[in-house]
Amino acid sequence: MKRILFMSEEEARTTLYCAGLAGDYEFYVVGNIEKNQTIQFHPYCKKFINLRNELELSENTQPLVNELIEIINNESIDLLLPVSITCMMVIDKHMDQVLQHVKITAITNKTCVDLLDHKLHFYQFCKENDIAHPESKYIEKSEDIRADNPGIDYPLLIKPVLGAGGFNTLVFVKNQKEMDEFLQKPADKKEGYFPALLQEYFEGEDIDFNGFSINGDVIASSVMKTDFYDKDPDLYFTYFVENNDVLELGNKILRVSKYSGPTNIDMRIRASDGKLMLIELNPRYWARVDVSLMDGMNFLEIGIKAALGEKVRSVSRCPRKRWISSFTMLARAIVLYRDLNYIKYFFYISFAQTRASIFNKLFRLKAKYKLRKLRAS
Repeated sequence: MKRILFMSEEEARTTLYCAGLAGDYEFYVVGNIEKNQTIQFHPYCKKFINLRNELELSENTQPLVNELIEIINNESIDLLLPVSITCMMVIDKHMDQVLQHVKITAITNKTCVDLLDHKLHFYQFCKENDIAHPESKYIEKSEDIRADNPGIDYPLLIKPVLGAGGFNTLVFVKNQKEMDEFLQKPADKKEGYFPALLQEYFEGEDIDFNGFSINGDVIASSVMKTDFYDKDPDLYFTYFVENNDVLELGNKILRVSKYSGPTNIDMRIRASDGKLMLIELNPRYWARVDVSLMDGMNFLEIGIKAALGEKVRSVSRCPRKRWISSFTMLARAIVLYRDLNYIKYFFYISFAQTRASIFNKLFRLKAKYKLRKLRAS
């Protein structure tokens, strides 16, 4: 049985769950216990190894890599699986040294991360390669913004150049009044957003490219759409579709950048003219990577099997099922808002989501019990 060293600086329950479904493998998990308190109890964690060194990207990562190599040799590890940007960058920095001891799943490198994860560099990359991207303006600090003339028409987004995607880290500004209110906040409440892009905002359909590539050659891909419930943004439905424009654009970006590893690319079909626009790229395993299980694709499995030279399933099925963000929110929409039409979505729930939900619920109960027992002893 192949032994895989699963590497994450923080809890990575979703990716470990997907990896555990990949086949007959044993997963040894490394991390720092204070940031990995529950994953040690995960059913797919054969053994958790608490690192002496901090698992972080710093100027001197050699002691950390030396410790990883020691673990790889002592535990007879066959494959190293880094799952976050931090872990990928640590391994990329010492790639030649680590490869002398173990195989590594395809991962991105510092050049690609600097190009694609940095919002300003990605915007410039799109412009240089004739890829449609919302108009953007670079802002070094909040004092550089003129609310009466920001340089981008309202409504707009304030998007940190190194921030993760999503409205939890973005600021949506409808008009000058809201911009004034944001700029009047105390420095510690707004400076974490800068440097940033002021970016054009437009209504449209969210659509994503999911892919896995090796040196720009895409070996697996799918197209994922998300529909939001207009009365509650916490309720949304994710499903898979056929869209050649999205596939071609995703393939072009990965090919031109010579990208390796997993990626999720956020796109939006602009409502005003139907034009496909790039939003941002996540050069890593993404938050909803488990949703692809519904489509018959497991991107963790694809990365593992590709590295081991085993056969990979890479065909999107586009099933009719929907991945529902929250069963509770769905019930609320039906009962509280009396949207009886949404009852049908209970029949769209996939087996993959049902299985994952039960698994995660049991895991959380087990982890909670084990932690309480540990703290009591």
